[in-house]
Amino acid sequence: MNFQQLDAGDFRIYAVAFDSAQGGYVAGVEVRRLRNGNAAQQVVFSDEFLSGGHRFDVPADALNYALTVGRQAIGSGAGPGGARI
Repeated sequence: MNFQQLDAGDFRIYAVAFDSAQGGYVAGVEVRRLRNGNAAQQVVFSDEFLSGGHRFDVPADALNYALTVGRQAIGSGAGPGGARI
């Protein structure tokens, strides 16, 4: 498993590249709203199997994809179930 985090304004994006049993890596992401620099309080978007479980050849590609989806979730304002974030 590979991990990367990125602060984006009032949000923190956690990207994960999970090792796939079939080879390659599956991307996952969680976006949290920061409160006084603390990201532990509110998850606003989460998906453990982005792109329908598409496998990436290298972990960097999976992480980049997850970060992109996290940024899009912040930009679109779409939280879980389409709720506004």
